[in-house]
Amino acid sequence: KHGIQKVHLDNKNRTTLLTCETQEERLKWLQYYSKDLTLPIVTEDYNLMGGKNHLWLKPRGRGASWKGAAKGIENLYLREKSKTFYVAHEEKYLTEDGIFSKFQYHINTIQNKCSGLESPFLTESFGGLTYKTGYTVIEDGINKDKGLLSSVYGLTINGKPDNIRGKRGDIIYEEFGSFPLVKNTWGIATQSVEQDGLVYGTQYGFGTGGDD
Repeated sequence: KHGIQKVHLDNKNRTTLLTCETQEERLKWLQYYSKDLTLPIVTEDYNLMGGKNHLWLKPRGRGASWKGAAKGIENLYLREKSKTFYVAHEEKYLTEDGIFSKFQYHINTIQNKCSGLESPFLTESFGGLTYKTGYTVIEDGINKDKGLLSSVYGLTINGKPDNIRGKRGDIIYEEFGSFPLVKNTWGIATQSVEQDGLVYGTQYGFGTGGDD
């Protein structure tokens, strides 16, 4: 989160990082390969223990929506029973040229070029902004859902932060820099993803500087 992602690694270097056994070895290695960065790697324990939300205030043209869309793909295909919520103030920030349409672009690429499956989804509703992986089998005369059973949802706030109440999973905010009532929305979501000392998901906020 502090410039490490800007280090360009070849396969040999990636293998070296993965085989470092201790945190101290990994930090030493990363510091060596990031000498040319203007931003230092912050090595205090507070920044390395994990369990943090992610907030990226950024200039335009950094591909944040594409990165956020890829996170939903990772969860959908690789994280069993995961839930991912793409959140925007208005639906146009999810669809049109928004993050959910980019998420769908990734899905189409996988389906057309990689998977060979007609549809791996129990639910596939772009209009309803919902995807869910899995399939249905009949056991003892009862329909049962099988598979990863991971879900991705698009959610609009439209001036009502309570719309996010009860959503538990990874929550990804689009256009965070100009998101009305974002503080209220973030606070309500926190009550669902962090409860009684347990963390059920990560909140991701990114966007160009905006109105407030």
